[in-house]
Amino acid sequence: MRSSNENIESLTKLASLCEEINTLALQQKSAIAIQVGYIAESIRRTGEYAGDLSECVINHLTWAKA
Repeated sequence: MRSSNENIESLTKLASLCEEINTLALQQKSAIAIQVGYIAESIRRTGEYAGDLSECVINHLTWAKA
């Protein structure tokens, strides 16, 4: 359960890093900026999915103990 909590806590940093990547990408040519932006967004969404899975693990473990 600790790993799940750590994963959820790391999502804030991941979102911040993805935002920073998007900011840097906007300084590039438009085609590159768009591609890098899509990649950063995909990484952010993957992190959110991992957070959702971590929440499911926590809920499952908490419910199993009850």
